[in-house]
Amino acid sequence: MKATRNNIESPFIHNETPEQAKELLRLTLTILGKYKLSPNPVNYSLCYEYASKRNEELTNKLEQLFSSPAGLTPETADELYRRYVWDEDLRSIEKARADMGSIVEETLARVGQAQSKASHSAQVLQGHSE
Repeated sequence: MKATRNNIESPFIHNETPEQAKELLRLTLTILGKYKLSPNPVNYSLCYEYASKRNEELTNKLEQLFSSPAGLTPETADELYRRYVWDEDLRSIEKARADMGSIVEETLARVGQAQSKASHSAQVLQGHSE
């Protein structure tokens, strides 16, 4: 489940306490070491997600790979990263962009309504002053 800010889902928002984040760091480093993975950003991200158990599908795929003879190859890591981390980020950004577009449209419509009401009120006042 993704955390939200202002009802917009985001993979960038993490609600862990400092203690929980430290534990995820420890688990992530343990996983990287256990499977002899280079601690690069792709492997780190995948192992962090694996340690957090936030994405069940990714967790299951990594468990299968970790128990296979080939393990997690750089090519497979790149593919999983693009599918479960990168693509998720892009989807969240696109959703935020669409939400912002809706907010702008609604704001413009309300500004138009307010302008129309103000114009009508000005006409009424002008009629009373004559």
